[in-house]
Amino acid sequence: MQKKMHDAVYKFCNRKYLRKKHPTMEIKNNGNRDYVYLDDPILLARFAGEIKNKLGKPSNRGWQVFFRGQDADYPAGMVPSLFRSMNENATYEFTQRIEAYQVLTRELQKITGLKRFEGEIGGAILQHYGIRTPWIDLVDNLFIALWFACYERTKTPPYSFHPKSKDQFGWIYFLKFENSVAKNSIVEGNQTRWCDLRINQTSLSLRPHSQHGIFGSLKKLDGSNYNLDNLIVATVKFPVKQNFLRIAPIPVGFLFPSPYYDNTYKTLRTKKFEQLVKRVDKKYNLNGVLGQIDEYKTSMPLA
Repeated sequence: MQKKMHDAVYKFCNRKYLRKKHPTMEIKNNGNRDYVYLDDPILLARFAGEIKNKLGKPSNRGWQVFFRGQDADYPAGMVPSLFRSMNENATYEFTQRIEAYQVLTRELQKITGLKRFEGEIGGAILQHYGIRTPWIDLVDNLFIALWFACYERTKTPPYSFHPKSKDQFGWIYFLKFENSVAKNSIVEGNQTRWCDLRINQTSLSLRPHSQHGIFGSLKKLDGSNYNLDNLIVATVKFPVKQNFLRIAPIPVGFLFPSPYYDNTYKTLRTKKFEQLVKRVDKKYNLNGVLGQIDEYKTSMPLA
């Protein structure tokens, strides 16, 4: 079923004066979802401002709108990495993956004794370093979302990033989460949960700070309810051209700081943690589903 956007998006795109200024802007669909096609980064900034203003005013009973940049619109939808490539309605498979993830996070805290790995926040931080989790990566910084939509990662480690070719496209999604009172650092509503790792993680976990890391999830997860597609209020597709690439020329070494700077990255790259991941993965017969700590070509300091 084709996924629609919020009514505010269609109203914005149908403004006569905007259509006159930006004649290439239009609503399209790819058989998977409706989206806004635009080719002007200034228009993207205005569009993001409109969505934030109309749909994302944080108040006691309000909402938050966060961004997510991707290199493609995947037919499977907005699925957390831990549940990708999983059979639909696979209750047993879902349970195995969740239990393995929970065991991994508990054992990590035991072997390190570090407070930053405690609880759900301690598990969420792993997503930034390559381990698959039940959370989706989000940001509240349009430039960071734009960067991840414009750059693609090399296929094999040690990884690096390079700009996409000029005949390719980037995608930015706008997801709406309930704004409520935080419980144990997780902002939990009736349907959604999210956390801001910049507030809830020490600066020793540098990567989420440099990437403006926010994670979101559905409140109630099970084998048939883990896709966040229904939280998407707007989607933008744009051509990756110089006018977009010039907006966010951020060095890879800043978004993915080396172990020289990032103490959490250094801790997670130890043999002890690598063996723990393999041990838990084998116990639950997951064949690598939990992932591994990624290695990037950012070993030298920027300074």
